[in-house]
Amino acid sequence: MTKRTAGDLPESSLRSSKFRRRLRDASIRNRVHNYHSAAKKTGRKRRYAPVEMEHKRTKSEHQADESITFYETRGVRDSSTTFLFSDFEETFSLGNHTGHVDADTFASLFEAANFWLREAEEKDFFETSNDAETAKQSVRTKKQRARVDRYTFQRWWFEIGIKRGFLSPTATAAKFLTASAFVERLVKGNQQLQRAIYQFADAWHWMHFEGKGEHELAAIGWKSVKGRAQGPAVKQERAELKKKLVKELYEAFASEERNGAARRSAKRAAGALFEQVNQKLEALGLSSFAEKTLADELRPLIKARFPEVKKKKTT
Repeated sequence: MTKRTAGDLPESSLRSSKFRRRLRDASIRNRVHNYHSAAKKTGRKRRYAPVEMEHKRTKSEHQADESITFYETRGVRDSSTTFLFSDFEETFSLGNHTGHVDADTFASLFEAANFWLREAEEKDFFETSNDAETAKQSVRTKKQRARVDRYTFQRWWFEIGIKRGFLSPTATAAKFLTASAFVERLVKGNQQLQRAIYQFADAWHWMHFEGKGEHELAAIGWKSVKGRAQGPAVKQERAELKKKLVKELYEAFASEERNGAARRSAKRAAGALFEQVNQKLEALGLSSFAEKTLADELRPLIKARFPEVKKKKTT
């Protein structure tokens, strides 16, 4: 009886948790093997330690606008904040699920890739595009011009890879821009299709990150760095996350008319929010506030929301 290849597996097997777990575990084992092999060659003793990948999630509902704030932490993604509305139509209208946000991400990556190339004194996207336009002047057909475009960008990326290494940031930037140029030519101005491709690229990235075990490995490295850097930088990061959470909870509290004068008093607002704030902090693995400290955190927020009107001096 011959063994079946992965491509012949029934769909139910590909969907099974056992198959996904094998895929992830095999990937992690390969990386760990390479990690220890490198350690033997260098003579350095290294340890592969497991890391907790618990998905923590807290939820705050804001009655004033019926919005919901989710605070989530998982592995290295420890400060992600997502704002959603309880109503699907309102959420969908924000553009987060229509590809607009992913298009903004692409624009940022496009700019960063060009910056890396210029910093390394290599041609950027625009210079390479000009080279392609020059080369197309002697070409007659549309099909041939498309080939010139593809060839010019591929050659540009390949030459940078040969010179600097294909895993170098510079070659990575060139490959990204080469692929984006190819996508732009294929979509022919269809923005909806282009945003769909950006959405898929983002989903591909996170699926790859989770499915190949890279998130676990990144979390191990992150945990190691955190352990060595228990100092000002870590404290600052945690403090900023706490401030952000307090601000969101206070804004929801202050937007409700029934909270009246308590919204304008740091002491009274702290008393009302004290338990809720600390429950959320505990869920995120952050230290809790004393009530007086919470009042100090709320004071500038209250001042910004309800500025005091200066009285005119009488003459």
